[in-house]
Order: sequence, then C-alpha cells, then structure tokens
Amino acid sequence: MPKEVAERILTSKKDSQSEQHKKILIVEDIESNFAQLNILLKKEYTILWVRNGQEAVNSFIHEKPDLILMDIRMPVMDGIQATEKIRTISLSVPIIAVTAYAFYTEQQQAIQAGCNAVISKPYSLERLKETIESYIG
Repeated sequence: MPKEVAERILTSKKDSQSEQHKKILIVEDIESNFAQLNILLKKEYTILWVRNGQEAVNSFIHEKPDLILMDIRMPVMDGIQATEKIRTISLSVPIIAVTAYAFYTEQQQAIQAGCNAVISKPYSLERLKETIESYIG
C-alpha cells in the first residue's frame, strides 16, 4: 500500500472518532449557570441538560453519559441523593459535584455519596476543563 494511502486511512479513522464526542450530562437548575457551562464545553463534548436530581437519574439511565456535572442544591431531588441513586446503577461514571457552597460538610457529603471530585463556584473555567479531561480526556 502506498504511504499516502496509509496516511489517508489513518486520518479518516481519527476524524470519525472525533465525530463521536463524549457525552456530558449537566445537572443544573439555574439556566444561566447551564448556559455558561454549555458555551465552555459544547465544542468538545455532546451536552445533555436536566434541571434536577430526579431528571438526572432518568437521563443517566437512558442516555448513558460519559461524565456528570452535578449541582448539589436543586429542587425535587438534590445532587447528593441523585449521586447516591446513580451509584446504585454505576460505580464507574465520573461524577463531579459543582456547588456554590464551599462548606466542608457539603463537600464531604458529595464525596461520601460517590462524587469523584467537588468544584466550588466561582470556579476557574480552566480548572473545570482540566478536571473533566482528567476523567474523560
């Protein structure tokens, strides 16, 4: 096989893999917070959005995202309860708690519930991206 053909095959394989973006489920009840995350992440990932923990559990079951960004304080079911429920289904999906409340107890609760990491608002967008990439880079 000529070298150019082999190179073309390699590049076309890479392209098709990049088409299949990893899915991130954003669980966030405040639309402006979601919009900020969406702008940051939509170029590199397929973004799913739900507004509460109950929807997060349902979406996780149906969509099987590669990573979850979980707000902690939400109506219907909070992020701690949603994380606990998702952990009964999957121990492997990375869950990153995103909270406006930097209280140590809430961070501990998130980790105990099964979150892999906790990021407090306001967070640097670089740090958030680095954290996401460390799990699904």
